[in-house]
Amino acid sequence: MDQAKHSVFIIILHYKDISLLSDCLASLKSLATHTLKPQILIVDNGSHLQVQTLSIKPWFPISIRIITSKDNKGYAKGSNIGIKEALSLGADYILLLNNDTVVSPSFLDILIETAEKTSNAGILGPKIHFYSEPGKIWFAGARFDSETCMLITPKSGQIDEGMDTKPLESDYITGCALLVKRAVIEKIGLLDGDIVKCCG
Repeated sequence: MDQAKHSVFIIILHYKDISLLSDCLASLKSLATHTLKPQILIVDNGSHLQVQTLSIKPWFPISIRIITSKDNKGYAKGSNIGIKEALSLGADYILLLNNDTVVSPSFLDILIETAEKTSNAGILGPKIHFYSEPGKIWFAGARFDSETCMLITPKSGQIDEGMDTKPLESDYITGCALLVKRAVIEKIGLLDGDIVKCCG
């Protein structure tokens, strides 16, 4: 199936640090040169810093919408505001992306291509590196240890030498960068509103 036909929305939850958001958006600008043309929803999570004043719309090649919440609703409820809006606009895929991330130009194409080829994978995530140490892995999959009830992230902290370029199954996907199919949300619902996470 032609990836360009998919409606993909990127939801960025923003709270205070405009500089982080600006860097994130600057990296997303490169996606416009690829197959997908995602739309971006910025949820201003009670920052009161007038995200609308960012000079992004005139030069940004991807559609951006800004949704304002009067107060900080936390990670889950704030993200749900964007998810509901994306679904109402016909999203086939939704990517939750932290505002303190920068992305590689092809990451979304790879995620969508993998999602299309893997029918039983409803939620996917990319390999993530430390921002301050781009060659070091922050997240590359996890497994749940039933004996300790803990998540194990075996590759965290390792130097990335290009290993594990093929998709792998993970017991957990971090909300830092999480791609979810519309059908999954329709089946299991929105994020648990009791989840608390600060968003800078």
